[in-house]
Amino acid sequence: MKPKIIPFTQEQLHKLLEEKEPGILYWRTTGRGRSDIAKPAGCIRKLGYWNICIDNIRYSRHRLIFFIHTGEQPDVIDHISGVENGDAIANLQKSNGSHNQHKRRMPKNNKSGFVGVYWDKNRKKWLAKIMANRKHIHIGRFDDKNEAHEAYLAAKDLYHGGERALV
Repeated sequence: MKPKIIPFTQEQLHKLLEEKEPGILYWRTTGRGRSDIAKPAGCIRKLGYWNICIDNIRYSRHRLIFFIHTGEQPDVIDHISGVENGDAIANLQKSNGSHNQHKRRMPKNNKSGFVGVYWDKNRKKWLAKIMANRKHIHIGRFDDKNEAHEAYLAAKDLYHGGERALV
């Protein structure tokens, strides 16, 4: 899904919003849903992302900040150190879906202890798989979860350029 295009110029956004602290936007004036200029603009939505409504359209705060600083609207903007470290421009970079996907954290319900390694209860083996270019790639099934993890890391090197962060 493509993100919403921001239909404003950088100057128009500067007239509406100001960044008093890195990664936090505040309204410059009150009115039309902007009741308190002393509080950060917007609200937290799913997965810890902040959204700001302008003319009844919701925009991601990190996309607005990236646009205000760079004038660019890439399809994917990556939080370098994770969403929890904020929307400061120093924590944002242009990315692509594949690069962004490889940084995902281990799901809370993961039973193997490794990203990309799952128990296949039908075959009673550990399954290793990875996602690259929006496609699930089956790496293989293994008797040992450590072997499956090593296979996943080898595939990660191949598909994501050797970055092994957050595994």
